[in-house]
Amino acid sequence: TFMPLSDFHLRELTVRGRADTLHSRGAQMVALVGSNISVTDCEFQYSRAFGIVIRASDQVTVRGCRVLRSIGDGIALWDVANAIVTDNIVIGSNDDAISAHSDNSAPSPVRSGLVIANNLIAESQGIKVLGAKVCSITGNVLRRMMGYGIFVAADTNASQGGTPVVAVKVANNIITDVFRRSEPNYRNLEQYYIRI
Repeated sequence: TFMPLSDFHLRELTVRGRADTLHSRGAQMVALVGSNISVTDCEFQYSRAFGIVIRASDQVTVRGCRVLRSIGDGIALWDVANAIVTDNIVIGSNDDAISAHSDNSAPSPVRSGLVIANNLIAESQGIKVLGAKVCSITGNVLRRMMGYGIFVAADTNASQGGTPVVAVKVANNIITDVFRRSEPNYRNLEQYYIRI
C-alpha cells in the first residue's frame, strides 16, 4: 500500500540494480501512486523487477528516461489516466518494454487518455496495452522485439485489461525483426508485429 502523492516530480536520477542472467526477482526500482506525477530524464539499470511502475494515478508523464535490462516491465502504467510516455529508451526488458493496463477491480470511471509516442525500444517485448480507452500509440521505433511489437487487447481472463478497447490509434510506428527467443518462455509462444 502506498500513500498517494500529489505534484511529485522525479528528475535526473540514476538507479542501478544487480539483475542477473538467472532472472532472480527483487524490488521495484520506482513505484509511484498519485496525481500530477512525472519521471523525467532518469535512468534505471539492471532491475530485478520493473524499472518504473506507476499505479492508480492521474496526470502522469514519463519522458526522456532510459530503462536498461529490467527483468520485468521497463515502464509499467497500470490503471493510470491522462498519461504521456514519450522520448524514452527501453532496452532489454524481459517482459513488456512499456505496459499500460486497466485494473478490472478499479472503481468508475474507467481510466482513459494515454499517449505512447516517440519511444525507442530494442531487444524486449514491445508495447502492451490492455483495456485501453482513448489511447494513441504513434511514432515509436521497435527493433528486435521478443514476441510482439505492439499488442492491444481486452484480456477477460486476467486481473488487468478486462474492459473493452475503445478509441485506440496505432500509427507511424517502425517495427523490425520480431522473433521468438530460443529458450522456453511462456511469454513468447507466438510472434506478432502488431496485434489488435
